[in-house]
Amino acid sequence: MKFVKLIETRFADPITALDLSRQFVCHGSAMGRVAFHKISENKDFVLSDSQPELVRGISHSAQGDYLYISIGDVSCQKLNADDLRQIDNVMIVDIADDKSHKPNCERAYTLLHEHQNCVIHMS
Repeated sequence: MKFVKLIETRFADPITALDLSRQFVCHGSAMGRVAFHKISENKDFVLSDSQPELVRGISHSAQGDYLYISIGDVSCQKLNADDLRQIDNVMIVDIADDKSHKPNCERAYTLLHEHQNCVIHMS
């Protein structure tokens, strides 16, 4: 079986995160769009059209039960892979638009692997 899927994007909104599981091709963008392609149904849908920051990472659990999304250095979300219902949302930054957050945001680096998320602020 050969799988070929083109990801439809918006103009000037590049893909910044990509994950492939048994159920989904998941992707996030610079403007915060989180979208999915359900492989079994060959169907695309958008979970969120914008976030406070770019989507830095998308990952899934080893069993494929959960999806993890890292939104900039602001939050980490855990979703149920069956219905994409949000189970948990861990806020790293209280107010994303706060002026004191901006300098840290520009120098943040995110590592995401399965359920582990690490946000590093470079100084």
